[in-house]
Amino acid sequence: MEFREPIPGLENVPIKYTKITYIDGEKGELYYRGYNIVDLFNNSTYEETAYLLLFGKLPSPHDLEKFKEHMFEGRRTALEVIEEVSRLSTENALDRIKIGLILATKYVDSWPRFRGKQVVVDELLAVAPKILGLVHALTAYAVSLDPNIVEENLEASCAELLCKALVSDCMQKHIHILDKLLIVYADHGLSASAFAATVVASTLSSLLYALEAAISALQGPLHGGALEKVARMLEAIPLEKVEEYVSRKLAQKEKLMGFGHRVYKTYDPRAKLLKRLAAKLALNNNGLREAYLKAIALELHALKTLAAKRVYPNVDFWAATLLLIMGVRPENQLPVFVYSRTAGWLAHIIEYLENNKILRPRAIYRGPLGLKYRPLESR
Repeated sequence: MEFREPIPGLENVPIKYTKITYIDGEKGELYYRGYNIVDLFNNSTYEETAYLLLFGKLPSPHDLEKFKEHMFEGRRTALEVIEEVSRLSTENALDRIKIGLILATKYVDSWPRFRGKQVVVDELLAVAPKILGLVHALTAYAVSLDPNIVEENLEASCAELLCKALVSDCMQKHIHILDKLLIVYADHGLSASAFAATVVASTLSSLLYALEAAISALQGPLHGGALEKVARMLEAIPLEKVEEYVSRKLAQKEKLMGFGHRVYKTYDPRAKLLKRLAAKLALNNNGLREAYLKAIALELHALKTLAAKRVYPNVDFWAATLLLIMGVRPENQLPVFVYSRTAGWLAHIIEYLENNKILRPRAIYRGPLGLKYRPLESR
């Protein structure tokens, strides 16, 4: 059988048609279900956005209330799972979430079923809001280690529950900012994590196992792990040393965390929106505004060289900055990504299952053939 040359990273290799997310990397535009991210950022809430991603339309008031009720049901289910997770020892917040997802399989049934030869997508969509609520509750516990945070905020908005778990002095301005942050992180097409989840789901495994795979992919430094690395970079560099740091990194041809994107060849539209929020928050938060000043200085010096190469700050750069200004520790920043992106992951999983075929790429063999086996004692 003849094969064409492999495509490293499967770059630009389509595996499905989608109606979920459209990205124009040249123009720097992002759309969820046909709605520009700027429009959603300015006018929507995370709950509305999550509903849009899953169901393909903006919800009516009745639809939104039912959606929230199902999420709250997932949070209540999570309380039993959290009790089990709390008895296990692990230092990493994302590992706590993954363990929780595995344990939750006995409480949440999300295995695909068939009607004839087709997966019953309606059943998966019905359970998706409950899974979303479950993940949100697990995440809130994972970063706070306080089960009361979940129990006391079972019917809080998504942003408020996260804020109570993350921010020691959670105020309305923090809730508003987190709601906007959750919107811009809610989906981004077939990223490595979404693809990993889709591969697992294509085997007709549980949606919870597919999400566990997504989180594992997310933890890599080339994907969501960059968020924590940006935060630690901003914490470590003294403000007066930023220019020196950037010059050294670029001279040594080392990656500058938070810069560049596989798709965008211009300024990431999500980063633009978060940069604006960071500026507003920094002006009213003198104690933690240094992170913003460092980020501005770092961007300024980096773009003197990188703009000509079409390398700009990405969403992680300004998300990390924004979260630092709010007082969120670096190790608790990546769980925010999970909290938000679960809606997008679920949407892509379910969309693929509508016309499922197990994902099974091929490798081109270039090794030897016909080698003769030699007994161990004669080698």
